[in-house]
Amino acid sequence: MKGNHQVFSLHFAGGSASSFDFLLPHLADHCDLVGLELPGRGRRAGETLLTTMSAATADFTRQIIDRWNQEPFVIYGHSMGATIAGHVAEQLEGAGLYPAKLIGTGDPGPAVGINRRRYLLDRPAFLEELREMGGMPAEFFKHPSLLDHFLPILRADFEVIEGEEQLPAPTFRTPVLAIMGRAEEDVEVVDNWKRLTQTHCEIRLVDGDHFFIYDYGPRLAADLAACFAPV
Repeated sequence: MKGNHQVFSLHFAGGSASSFDFLLPHLADHCDLVGLELPGRGRRAGETLLTTMSAATADFTRQIIDRWNQEPFVIYGHSMGATIAGHVAEQLEGAGLYPAKLIGTGDPGPAVGINRRRYLLDRPAFLEELREMGGMPAEFFKHPSLLDHFLPILRADFEVIEGEEQLPAPTFRTPVLAIMGRAEEDVEVVDNWKRLTQTHCEIRLVDGDHFFIYDYGPRLAADLAACFAPV
C-alpha cells in the first residue's frame, strides 16, 4: 500500500524503536519515522538477544522489507545503528531495494579496524565506559534493578559491533550523509564512509560529543526530510 515516505531508524547500543522519538515533532509533516528494534527490548523483550553483526543485519533488513510501503525511503542509524546500516544497505540492494540515502550519525561506519572488546569488561569497568560515553542520565547508575535489566542488552549490542565475528566492509550505491561530533573518539576516521559507497558521500562535523543528536534534532530532521525533496 502506498503511503508517506519512510525513515527507518536503527537504534544505538541499548536503544529501542522509541530511541528517536525526539525527532517526531520535526518530521510529522514530511515523512514517517519507522522505529526498528532488535530482539530483547521494547516490543520484542521476550525474544533472545542477538550478539553477531550478521544476525543483527539480517534482522533489521527483514524488518525494512516487511514494513516498506513502496515509497522512497531512508535508513538512519546512530552509533551501532549506523554501523549496522552500512551492512543493511548492502543487503537491501542485493534484494533489489535502493534507499534514497543512508544517514549515519556518531559513527565512522563498518569495518574501520577499531579493536575493542568492551562487552567483556567487568561490571565496574563497563559502567565507567557507559558513563564516559554519555547519553544516560546519572540516575540510571543509581538503580541496581535498572542496571540488571539493561546491562545484558548493552553487552549483547556491544558484542554485535566488537565481537569475534567481523564482517568484510560492505559496498553499496546508496549515497551517504555521515555526521559526527567533533569531540567523539573515532571522529578522525569518519572518512571511512567514502570507501563504502560507490556514489556520493557527505561528511559533516558538528560541535558535541557522541550523543550530540539530542541537541541537533531540528537540523537532523531537516536532513532526513531533505532526502525526499524534489531534485
